[in-house]
Amino acid sequence: MPTLGVSFEANWSNQDYDQVTYGRTKIDRQGYFASLNWAAMPTLRFNGFASWEEFKYPSNHRYIGTIAGGPTPPSGFCTTANPNCFDPNAPPFQASPGSTTASYNWSSATKDQTWMVGLGGDWQAMDALLISASYLYVKNKGNATFGIQDGIVLNNPPVLPIDNFDNSTQQYFNLKGTWNYNKNWSFSGGYSYAKYNHDDIATNGYQYTLPFPGVVTNTSLSYLNGYDAYTDGHSNLFYGFVTYRFGR
Repeated sequence: MPTLGVSFEANWSNQDYDQVTYGRTKIDRQGYFASLNWAAMPTLRFNGFASWEEFKYPSNHRYIGTIAGGPTPPSGFCTTANPNCFDPNAPPFQASPGSTTASYNWSSATKDQTWMVGLGGDWQAMDALLISASYLYVKNKGNATFGIQDGIVLNNPPVLPIDNFDNSTQQYFNLKGTWNYNKNWSFSGGYSYAKYNHDDIATNGYQYTLPFPGVVTNTSLSYLNGYDAYTDGHSNLFYGFVTYRFGR
């Protein structure tokens, strides 16, 4: 239509890492993007877009807890009872029946999703006055699942899926007006608002001091600086500026 424009894009990609035993094995990505612009009337225009993206990246790992001394990094120093602790094809090892498994394979799968929506509009209220407004919403959600080799015994129950793996929500609003006084002078002013919320298992319940179990006065306490621990916040910004264009 003469006053309506629409676009759509879809992306898929798969990245495999060949001959990988431990570490990241592949990356799967998909994304969908749509946008629209509409001139409702000569003095009023609207535009908007929406998108959704997903990343998946699984990986393989091995836990080894039976090294009996030796150099760092260790080189073949497994215990006599568990001589193949480094072997990725070895079965899980337990020192005795019912004891905690000392070496085993485990895997993880991380998924990140992002939703984004943006809306905007321009209104030519007068020949010399243009008013613009926009709103942006961004939501990120990550989760991680874990798998462990069959036949292992752990002190704690199996690790549950993590549903707040660096989750965040962002919102932005902007209102702006521009008045062209003449061909040389223009005046602009507006208001901008931003809000950010963060939900991450790595920082939820954060404490500046991490006590040593059972002995809070132990000299091996960890003292943390709070970096990236408290990121929730919002801002209100009022602004204005003057533009002068040289020439007649």
